[in-house]
Amino acid sequence: PFRDSTFSHEARIGRITAGTISAQGILQRGTARWDGTRIALPLRASVARITSGNALFDPRLVNGGVAGNLIWQGKALTTPELALRFQGLEGRLAFDADLATGLTRLSGPVRAQGLPLANIGTADANADIRFAIGGGVPWRLEAAVNGRLAQVSNPSITTLAGSNIRFSGGLALGASRPLSFNRMRLTASKLTALLDGRVQDGRTMLTGSGR
Repeated sequence: PFRDSTFSHEARIGRITAGTISAQGILQRGTARWDGTRIALPLRASVARITSGNALFDPRLVNGGVAGNLIWQGKALTTPELALRFQGLEGRLAFDADLATGLTRLSGPVRAQGLPLANIGTADANADIRFAIGGGVPWRLEAAVNGRLAQVSNPSITTLAGSNIRFSGGLALGASRPLSFNRMRLTASKLTALLDGRVQDGRTMLTGSGR
């Protein structure tokens, strides 16, 4: 008797916490459909703030939005494309949540603009990310990134590397681990280098080789 049912809804959520990540001030309005086997939920939500404990990204994660068409079937909540938009940060990600275990995964392309790097400047970057949270383990993020330094605040860097500074390589961070770089290739007018490093406690530390 309840097949092909629709229901309108409005949800206001003060805070959702998963591990060390917290989302605050969530507002969602829409009309969901139940076809007898699954619920289709058009997601058009605003988010006041997301906090992760990471000083690099948290200042950007304010007054954003999330949009997509969620499918809730059994113990799975999925969508092939979830659009995220925050200040200088946007992505289109596949979303997969196991409601039985609490494991939630996001994967796909993300673009960041004007990302501040301590003692370096700001960067514009594209990334292919893999993010996971829940399931009894701390949240973690891995990404293959490429981009450029849009602004350089440290004159020692321009003296050494020159102009048109670009980078590509691996990046990782998590609930209890600093932002780290793996085999990051750096090219500029005066320099080519292959670097490993991390950003921790407001300091950027790099090791590697180049010419």
